[in-house]
Amino acid sequence: MKVLEVKNLSVYIDGKEILKDINFSLNESELLIVIGPNGGGKTTLLKAILKIIPYKGEVYIKENYKIGYLPQNIENISNIPITIYEILKFFTNVKKSKIEEIMEIFELKNYKNELFKNVSGGLKQRTLIALSILTGSNILLLDEPTNNLDLNAQREFYELIKKLKKDFKISTIMVSHDIGIVSAIADNVLCLNKVMYYHGEPSLNEKLLCELYGNEIKIIFHAH
Repeated sequence: MKVLEVKNLSVYIDGKEILKDINFSLNESELLIVIGPNGGGKTTLLKAILKIIPYKGEVYIKENYKIGYLPQNIENISNIPITIYEILKFFTNVKKSKIEEIMEIFELKNYKNELFKNVSGGLKQRTLIALSILTGSNILLLDEPTNNLDLNAQREFYELIKKLKKDFKISTIMVSHDIGIVSAIADNVLCLNKVMYYHGEPSLNEKLLCELYGNEIKIIFHAH
């Protein structure tokens, strides 16, 4: 079942073409990973889906579905003197028992009284994703969420994404520079560099990646 569909999406900023004729769809419980070089329009794509920048084309979201967004930079809220529990309480309209349940699932209970600004990047992300779930998000847009995480935190994050898919039927679009993770966890991959080079099953090869990134690269797969 499709929960999101993008048709003929193009974006121009200051007269410059950033994205051209992007077409793809996202199904329920699907994890779609978006890869491509810096400046290829990955973040722009997410912002267009969120309708916070102008675009040409169409973006359809399933009726009554809500989108949660985790940007690259969360520093704007990282200095607020508020605990993890208070974030989940003050920014939602759910019962305490539901908050406690989500904190248990997201392994946040032991940190509930910690100031958000003092915890690790991985805990910050878990808190914000938990907040998205509590506010009823069915679709998550994640912009390079593992960039500043160590390897252990990255593994934990990928396990969380699997749990969201399995237990909550969450559909996710995740921008990533980690090519190796695509075949390990993605249902589909979207290769983007201003135009869409490929969308489909996560079977990448050197020829496609060289076309996408514009230089010779070697694929190194690693365990997660």
